Amino acid sequence: MKPSAITYNTLIDGYCQIGKVHESMRILDEMEAAGVTPNEITYGALLNGYCKTSKMDAAVNILEKMRSDGIALNCIMYTILIDGLCREGKLNEALQLLNSMLEAGVSPDVITYSALVNGLGGNLHEAKKFFTRILDIPFALRDEMEALGLVPAEVAESSINFSDRCVKAMLPGLKDVEQVCNI
Repeated sequence: MKPSAITYNTLIDGYCQIGKVHESMRILDEMEAAGVTPNEITYGALLNGYCKTSKMDAAVNILEKMRSDGIALNCIMYTILIDGLCREGKLNEALQLLNSMLEAGVSPDVITYSALVNGLGGNLHEAKKFFTRILDIPFALRDEMEALGLVPAEVAESSINFSDRCVKAMLPGLKDVEQVCNI
């Protein structure tokens, strides 16, 4: 009996969940060699696995492979990568990916914006620019954020206030940044 895409995807996701992304790539190679076409579930698991193990270059390569294989990128896939880039401090790349997302006609959701606001928290200038941009997001997204208990202005203001406290903490003579920032 020949394994199906579901079988391969289960193995790939399992290896990714336990941090063995290199094994998941071996399974992907087996999958393709067996003539089973990877799908968005396959690639989503790989993206998530690479981002969780801080292998952002490999995650970007998976994104490019998806594009070349004709897999339509959705909000979840973009958000996984944007969040991973933000966590690695690659904010410019995250913002470029957001622009690519918008150009592709994929609308960011509250999770996408939350990842960006958190990622921009350490950069006061960029957080303020992002705050201005958030004011222009569609009302549907604002409603979704508010339904989850998030108010766009408060989310951005909270990140900006946190950043401001951290910047002040970095002034000469202050050594315990974590204490000042209440981390």
